[in-house]
Amino acid sequence: MRRRVGLTLVSLIGLRAAGAGTGASVPASLPEKISDYYSCTLYTENDLYSLGPGTDRYYTTGQKLTVITEELPNFEQQFRQAWAKYLARMATEKAAENTAVPKQDTATAAPLSGPPTQYRVTYSLGQNMYTPANLQTPGLIADDRPYAGWLYISVGLQARSRAEGRMARLSDWEVDAGVVGPASLAKQTQDWVHNNISNSPLAQGWSNQLHNEPGLNLVYQHKLRWFFGERDGLGWDAITHGGFSLGNVATYVNAGLALRAGFGLPDDFGADVIRAGADTSQAGGRPAHWGVNVFAASDGRAVARDIFLDGNTFVASHHVARKDFVADLQYGLTVNYRHIKLTLSQVYRTLEFKTQSGVQRYGSITLTFPFPHWK
Repeated sequence: MRRRVGLTLVSLIGLRAAGAGTGASVPASLPEKISDYYSCTLYTENDLYSLGPGTDRYYTTGQKLTVITEELPNFEQQFRQAWAKYLARMATEKAAENTAVPKQDTATAAPLSGPPTQYRVTYSLGQNMYTPANLQTPGLIADDRPYAGWLYISVGLQARSRAEGRMARLSDWEVDAGVVGPASLAKQTQDWVHNNISNSPLAQGWSNQLHNEPGLNLVYQHKLRWFFGERDGLGWDAITHGGFSLGNVATYVNAGLALRAGFGLPDDFGADVIRAGADTSQAGGRPAHWGVNVFAASDGRAVARDIFLDGNTFVASHHVARKDFVADLQYGLTVNYRHIKLTLSQVYRTLEFKTQSGVQRYGSITLTFPFPHWK
């Protein structure tokens, strides 16, 4: 049985920021405030981690590194003020042009409205690989998915409501940019792993992979979390999410639900997988001293474009008949200690194309920990 361990990609990108997260309705023994922090999450997904037999096909492996900054202080006020100044300057310049009156800068900071919100920036670097089921055929396999790789970076802006009793909200706008094709280095990465780690036969069909194409996606995800129980005791929560992706790599709308139950649930938005807009491990509030929980989650997508099945956008390439609706079912275990969180999970994915042989199954491991930085 071929096995593959993915290559971890490391990104060192920082944003100087400072702030403090706050919570609500906490025991009097806890301090009123805690120090905020950068967090780093490492993702690795592979059939090597599956509880069932490894298949070494389709979505074969993915690796990702994400850094989430501290809270950005006064972000909303500064953003509103900057736009107020910009619009005011445009208005006064236009008035001066039309009426010859002196320019006047009437900019003022727009008042904040709504509940207090924490803002953070996310940076990610990742690589995904896709192969057909038969890796020893050098020729093109017309009825199986194309060989493909995706090497990308992403930048996102998170807006998280401060703790509001038992409900919290998180919105994430993200831009993903990268490359599909030989420039993604998927073949070289896989060959290196097979030669140096797994001692597996090399895949023979990479000459048929998708052509080089730059990729750009705009992604939005929104999450709602309802929590019941004690922060440092037994509790459970329900987390809903919904959003969309728009771009030449992936265009879809999605929605899903996660349920967690255990002791000392972390103040975050559930277990992460390698999916755009899914970087939610930053707690943003007080972490539980320690905890353990089990969870089950789902995500459903109505897909309008998937370059890894539909083929290249601007030139002819190998492609297969894609299914319009795909669902992921995930279950697993999370152990957390203060700001450190380890999640082990299993993922089942329904058929993605019409000639696919069986559902996709793989394992996922994520590790989140505080990230040192300079102030």
